[in-house]
Amino acid sequence: MRGMQILSMPNKIDHSPVWHARRKTGIGGSESAAVLGVSKWRTAYQVWLDKTGQAEPTEPNEAMRTGTILEKSIREMYSNETGRTVYDPGFKVDEEYPFIVGDVDGLCDDRVLEIKNSGYEWGEIPVDYFFQVQHYMRLHNKELADIAVLFHGQVFRIYTIERQDDLWKDILPIYEEFWRCVQSLTPPELTNLEDVNQAYRVSQETSVTLSDSAIQALDKIKAIRASIAEQEQTLSTLEFEIKRELGENATGLDASGRTLVTWKTTKPRETFDTKRFKTDNPSLYEQYRTTGNPSRPFLVK
Repeated sequence: MRGMQILSMPNKIDHSPVWHARRKTGIGGSESAAVLGVSKWRTAYQVWLDKTGQAEPTEPNEAMRTGTILEKSIREMYSNETGRTVYDPGFKVDEEYPFIVGDVDGLCDDRVLEIKNSGYEWGEIPVDYFFQVQHYMRLHNKELADIAVLFHGQVFRIYTIERQDDLWKDILPIYEEFWRCVQSLTPPELTNLEDVNQAYRVSQETSVTLSDSAIQALDKIKAIRASIAEQEQTLSTLEFEIKRELGENATGLDASGRTLVTWKTTKPRETFDTKRFKTDNPSLYEQYRTTGNPSRPFLVK
C-alpha cells in the first residue's frame, strides 16, 4: 500500500477559545514532561500559571506557525509511507483520572501518531516528546506510538516508541499533586531563575534575614563577578592592542592571506527620538504611550 494516499483527515489545528478552555481542564500530553520536571522548555510552575489563567498571553512564533502549516502534509506523508489510516479521535478525557486529557495529532488502529516539524535532526528522541506519547498511549490505551518528523523541510523519519506502563507508578503521583496545586491555586515548587522572577515580580518594603546558604551564595556571586571583571579587563587590553594595529583597516590577515579578524564600519542605526516627539506632539504621545511591567534589579552590596 506504499505510495497510496489513503488519508483525507483535515488539518486539525484549532487554537480557538474553546480549544484553549479545554486545555485548562487537565494535563495535556505536551505538558507532561514539564509537570514531571524534566522538560527542556518549560517548568511545572509555568504550566500551573497557564492552567490557573495567570500566564501572559503569547503569540505563536515562526516555528509554531510553520508546524501548523505542515501538519496536514506530514500526516499524509506518514499515511503514504506506512499504509495506515489515520483518524482524529477528538479531545479525550481519561475515565479513571479526569485530569489526564489530550488532543493527539492522529490515531491508528494499533498506535497513536504524533507529528513534529524540526529545524535540527535529533541524536535521540527529545524527552518532552517521549513523555508526550507515553501520556497519549495511556489515554487511548495503545501499545505503540509513532512520531512522524520532517527535518529541515526535507528529511522524513518515523520513530516508534513502546508503551511503558511501569513509568506510571511514578508519573501518577506527580500528576495528582500538580493537579491539586491547580485546584487549590497553590503554586508548585519553583525550580529555576525564570520561575522565581515570574513568581516575585513586585517587591514589598520589607526585609528578611538571609539563611547561611543564601549568604554563601552571595559570596560566590561576588567572587564570580570579580573574576568576570578581571577577565573583561584582560579582554579589553587585548582588543586595544589588536585595534590599534588595525587602525583604519577593516581586515586583519595572517602571512598566508587568511582573514583573522575584521573591524568594519556598519550603517548608522535608526532610532526614534521619543523625547522630541513628546515635546512636539504631547497629546499624540499620551495616546500611544504604554507602560511595561515593573522590574526588580538584583543588586549585590
